[in-house]
Amino acid sequence: MVTITSCSKDEDKASIVGTWKYSSEVPFIATHVTYNENGKFELFSTDDDDYSEYGEYKVENEILMEKYSDEDEWYKSKIIGLTETTLTLQEMEDDGSLSNDIYTLTRISNN
Repeated sequence: MVTITSCSKDEDKASIVGTWKYSSEVPFIATHVTYNENGKFELFSTDDDDYSEYGEYKVENEILMEKYSDEDEWYKSKIIGLTETTLTLQEMEDDGSLSNDIYTLTRISNN
């Protein structure tokens, strides 16, 4: 007997769910971000124990959208690279164009 199994295209894709460490220079306090399966995220810093920010996120068409708990607008970044170990984001301007700000993150756990 021969059994054939297949995976859908979505199952083959890497997920952003997990905890990531910024491995490139960032102009903010956060050193890490955790994306949870429930659409929530948390930014935190290993350099400042008092710092953390929370919000919700979603990914649509390779665009990561984040809305902080104290904000009304969504901040967008294009996912320009995603593997099991690396996430590369390019920030987007309000008009939808890509900014020059590119950040690379390294996965430290899958949660």
